[in-house]
Amino acid sequence: MTSTSVNTTNSANAPKSTITDFGLVREPRVWEPKDTAFIDPYLVHASMNGISHSYPPATLPEWNTYRITLPRPGTLKLINGYAVSPSHNAYVTFCVQLTSPDATKCYTPMRYRDMIVDNYTSACIASTTTSPSTLRWLGVANILNPASHATFERVLWLAGRNILSRGVVEISPAIELKGDFPHYKQFRKLLLADPFTRGVTALLHHHGETLGRASVKRFIFVSEGFEGGELPRRPSPLELRLNLIVELERSGDSIASL
Repeated sequence: MTSTSVNTTNSANAPKSTITDFGLVREPRVWEPKDTAFIDPYLVHASMNGISHSYPPATLPEWNTYRITLPRPGTLKLINGYAVSPSHNAYVTFCVQLTSPDATKCYTPMRYRDMIVDNYTSACIASTTTSPSTLRWLGVANILNPASHATFERVLWLAGRNILSRGVVEISPAIELKGDFPHYKQFRKLLLADPFTRGVTALLHHHGETLGRASVKRFIFVSEGFEGGELPRRPSPLELRLNLIVELERSGDSIASL
């Protein structure tokens, strides 16, 4: 067997890890400021306090938006939409659909957590200013998943808030998930069951080295509220905008920021 054939065989047997490996396509899209408005204030505050690779600190993050599609004859199947800001160490998901609505068909075997890492790594390589180990902010915009809607409603209720009113609830593992905090068992159960918060935990576990051994500093649940007009009614998922923000941290962060 020649060296060329050996290399070809090794390449074929190598584990898949990138968008390209799974036969998916990444394409740039037009960024809409409203899509990242929910997370921008957190990034600006962080950059002004030196927790960013943006220098000088930017008033607003610079975003690049992409979509991941599954090529099909005559059409494209949208798998994932996202925005990334390497200068502010941030990644926001707009949509992700790896299976059919009834979950009977899998569009791609690539996991969402692996998609995030490859998408952010690709952006870091293009920017040449940072690395995946600096990822600090994860966002999920306009969540439509029914299970996550239920999580939001319960989290806000436990914090004494109504999901239909504009509000924010933060859960820090170092505080709210400790045994001496009210409702800590309920919060822990909700975070372990929710597809997005559970996904973040899996992301940090499976890609710990790549992401600089990061851990969750806080989960931030954001409801933009709903005004039903003269006739009170329950809003549809499209009418009630819910956003999730996750801030990551690493050992030594507090020392580095002094």
